[in-house]
Amino acid sequence: MNRQPPRRANDALLENAMTRRLPAWPALLVLLVALTGCATINDKHPQLAPGPGPDVASVYFIRPVPTFTHPYADAAVTIEYQGEPLLNLAEGAYTLVYLKPGKGKLRIYNNTLYTNKQASQRVWRERQYRFLAGYTYFIHVKQVDEEFRGIFYEPELVDLKEAKHLIRTARAFGAALRHPIDKLKDVPPPPASAVDPLEPALPEQLNPRSDYMKKPKP
Repeated sequence: MNRQPPRRANDALLENAMTRRLPAWPALLVLLVALTGCATINDKHPQLAPGPGPDVASVYFIRPVPTFTHPYADAAVTIEYQGEPLLNLAEGAYTLVYLKPGKGKLRIYNNTLYTNKQASQRVWRERQYRFLAGYTYFIHVKQVDEEFRGIFYEPELVDLKEAKHLIRTARAFGAALRHPIDKLKDVPPPPASAVDPLEPALPEQLNPRSDYMKKPKP
């Protein structure tokens, strides 16, 4: 059974601001706070290593600023690894974590307006990664706009050249301040086997209670 993490405070504030029609200035303040670039790491995650070294994987998560969508999708996303929250990442931010060698699903949660519902829906995309000791990973928190199905984020592996392009609209936080991407050179990519292809995400998988776009089975 898929276990979803509880809604973050920003999600609740945004929903209140929109559904309760707060006055303009308080609502604007809510949005500015929610959209301020930052990265928060769960230092209790069992796969988190205390620092760099030849026996750990260095993993950058990059979330550039996309074209404007709406406040729900623009709020901070939750990135989960092996079923445990690993970090929250806002728009315009990137960070670096050190992970013990291992494999598991990277799942990105976000709230979005979905299937013409008034309330936002919690959705996700996921990929399975194998984090190998001594390698550096650049994971793009990629926005995917699926129109009536809402907005999603998928964990896309990119190379150093693409990572440097993505951080043009993202600030470094945490360990990435000491090891910024734009200062890196000659980083060998992990082998192709380190990441599985993206699984197709169907509406009924993302929101089992919704009948939107479900097709009758033959």
